[in-house]
Amino acid sequence: MENTLQDFSSCSLHFILPEPVWERPGAGVGVAESIKAMKDLKQFSVDDGVAIGFHYQAGKSIAIDFDGCYSMESKKYLDGLCSLTVENWASATAIHLNLDGDGKERPLESVLGIIDMVLAIESDESSLQLWVETIDSRYLLLKFRNAVAGFTFPEVE
Repeated sequence: MENTLQDFSSCSLHFILPEPVWERPGAGVGVAESIKAMKDLKQFSVDDGVAIGFHYQAGKSIAIDFDGCYSMESKKYLDGLCSLTVENWASATAIHLNLDGDGKERPLESVLGIIDMVLAIESDESSLQLWVETIDSRYLLLKFRNAVAGFTFPEVE
């Protein structure tokens, strides 16, 4: 059997674990409205939190849903749906970090899987890096240039 690389650049993927069911934050609104709803990445943490939903629109957006997150400002865990959203990036690459990975930076679509956990987030004015684990136990470093990223809380907006 020959291994072939499939091009998934024109598809969308939505993976939601069994319950609860909700509409994705920002769905049906324009980019400007979506950006206004986002909260700063540095104000919240989902480190080592297991995702309850994953949404990917090829070349446009990724949203990872959690059943809560930690507020760095109030030093409290916030119960309720929160989504880490990354969209409108200029470029996106990924590195497979497992021992069986080759460590080479590749286009996001060739490496990305369904994200199960966000291990760490780093960002500055022009770059965003997410260390993630996928449901098939792969560890990836996702790198975005000039992306719009933040947390959304649909239940309080």
